[in-house]
Order: sequence, then structure tokens, then C-alpha cells
Amino acid sequence: MSWLINSLQWYFLLLALGIIFVPFTKKLFGSFVDYGYPFAKTVGIILITYSVFVIGVFKLLPYGWLGIVIVTVVLGYLNWRVRKKIQITRTMIFEEVLFLVSFLFLSFIRSQEPSIHGLEKFMDYGFMQSILKSTYFPPADMWYSPEPINYYYFGHLTGATLIKLSR
Repeated sequence: MSWLINSLQWYFLLLALGIIFVPFTKKLFGSFVDYGYPFAKTVGIILITYSVFVIGVFKLLPYGWLGIVIVTVVLGYLNWRVRKKIQITRTMIFEEVLFLVSFLFLSFIRSQEPSIHGLEKFMDYGFMQSILKSTYFPPADMWYSPEPINYYYFGHLTGATLIKLSR
């Protein structure tokens, strides 16, 4: 049952990010009935990760929980400033319930076989560990330590950012 507790922790983090970024998606998808709510989580994760990445490249703030929280609060404040009246619709509730059911179902399926055998999972694990241990960007290459990762790692960075944000 620990998979359920961990999954719900991640779900509530994603729900909070979705709620924070609804004003921004309303600006982008204002003509949609649900104000683009299904995209709010994704847009939020991308904006937070990209902001943390840029700040880390310029060494303005170390990559850690506090830095990610600061970026999230700043972006949340900016979203609060541009907010307009947003009414929760049945469509938004349906989309959230559908997301929750799908998320829990896929988490359950993955929890049945959590091993990392096959494909590029060892490389993914190495990149994630390297990113999680780094203070600034680019992170050190796990195979050639003096050099930075010379590979696209933004997807790994989004996962690492959610890991650090959820502690």
C-alpha cells in the first residue's frame, strides 16, 4: 500500500500545480470551456523546470528544494496577478477525476514491476541521480565525471524537479 501513499502525495502536488497555473492556461486557452485546465499541470511543470534550469545555469540560485519552492511561489504570484474570475465547471471536475483514476491505475500497474531492467533505464537512473546531486547546471556526466552531460536531459530534469519538490 506504500505505492498508494506515494502516488497520492504526487497527485496532490500535481493538483496544486494545476490549480496554481490555471490563470496562465486561461490566458492561453481562454476560449476553451475548461480554460485549458488539463494543460495547467504540464505548463506548470515545464515553466517551473525551465525557470529553475535558467537560474541554475546562471548560478543565481542553487538547485534544491528551497530554490524550486522560491521559483514556484514567484510563478504562483505572477499567476495570481493575472487571474480573472475562474469558475470551476463540471468538465474540469470530470477531467480531474479522470486524471486521478488514470494516475492511480498506472501507478498500480508500475508498482507491480518496479525493476529497472531493459532499455535505457540505467542511463535514465544515472542522469536522474546526477541531476539530483548537482547544485548548478549542467550536471556532471555520470560516466565521465569531469565533463558535464552532453545530452538532452530536460525530461530527466523535470522528473528530478518533481522529486525534489515533493521531497
